Amino acid sequence: MGNALIELGSYGPAIEALRSALILKPDYAPAVIGLGYFFERKGDLASALDSYRNALKLNPQSVTAHTHLGTVYLLQDDLEKATECFEQLLKLEPDSAEARAFLGLVHLKQGKFRPGLSEYESRWGTPYGLRFRRKFSQPLWKGEPLEGSRILLHAEQGMGDTLQFVRYVPLVEARGARVVLEVQPRLHRLLAQTQGAPAIICRGEALPEFDWQCPLLSLPLALHTELTTIPAQVPYVHPDPAQAETWRQRLSGNSLRVGLVWAGNPLHPHEFWRSIPLEQLAPLTKLEGVTFYSLQMGTQVDQLKQWESQARVIDLQEEQKDFADTAAIVANLDVLISIDTSVAHLAGAMGKPVWVLLCKSADWRWMLEREDSPWYPTARLFRQSTMGNWQDVVTRIEHELRKLVAKADTSTVESACHE
Repeated sequence: MGNALIELGSYGPAIEALRSALILKPDYAPAVIGLGYFFERKGDLASALDSYRNALKLNPQSVTAHTHLGTVYLLQDDLEKATECFEQLLKLEPDSAEARAFLGLVHLKQGKFRPGLSEYESRWGTPYGLRFRRKFSQPLWKGEPLEGSRILLHAEQGMGDTLQFVRYVPLVEARGARVVLEVQPRLHRLLAQTQGAPAIICRGEALPEFDWQCPLLSLPLALHTELTTIPAQVPYVHPDPAQAETWRQRLSGNSLRVGLVWAGNPLHPHEFWRSIPLEQLAPLTKLEGVTFYSLQMGTQVDQLKQWESQARVIDLQEEQKDFADTAAIVANLDVLISIDTSVAHLAGAMGKPVWVLLCKSADWRWMLEREDSPWYPTARLFRQSTMGNWQDVVTRIEHELRKLVAKADTSTVESACHE
């Protein structure tokens, strides 16, 4: 019950359930692991590490404890210790899909795409991957000649993933394929004109006949992507011209137009780390010569009301029915400031200036220490110097915004964002 409540984000009842379990049986390793996961989700990594180590004292053969211990080290960018945990896990369980998938993430963070992408294919055997796994009778495409065959390319995981990897669709078509692209409903209208995919359908619609299938995140492996061969030509996602023109007129003015996204899916396993409270960004909104537009969606928009006296932000949630609407807005911004979420990928895919706010241990696609992205030429990465410290990131963002405002006329703003 404690573990289920953690997944629901009900942390108070979760800790009560876990403590009750430990009162009933103090040496019960699974309850100690659950306590560690509670701390992990709440952002107390030191306590999480202590819990997982204690669980291993109770049961040194615990596959779950080794897995969670490795993931916390991975969160801390301690790749050496994380690797040790996952390799120990493989000794205990040679067929562990989780160990191999996490080792893949370690390689990918380091830019070692060949072993990383190969190991990451093991994600389908993990509890997380099973949420997205599809069962097809058609074979998984691994780069074989297509010669006019029809292939289904289907979205997996989040909408940011779809926006990042839809870039591969034209490359598959160039192999001789007739592509059917399946995407999430909120992306359908935006991606309806994707180059290389004459047939585009929504997830949940009836599928046509096809000969091969491949998840979008498996395309880099099938096409032998290396760090130096990432297809990074932008833009490859385009807004509707009429919608973009409507928003050009609505957002016209002399001030710098800045989009803002500060939170993602609250049920994301590492949402505590990747999101930033609007309160910490509020001082930026007081800068003269800048107008902030919130592209935030979901319950986190409520923070605008909570901090309305301190944050001068125009809320555009009701204007965004799907990502086609969002893209039309982004097309008319001078820069988007966003955490690691789908809107950041949208801006990057559109070739728009985007400043991505990253926690100390960012997702694998942002790699290690880089301030640029091999995936998105127009992106700038602003990383925490220490885990959980957003203040230094906000300070650097403010400095860069002031530089943009100082550039004066808005005709030079976009080029300034790339400097």
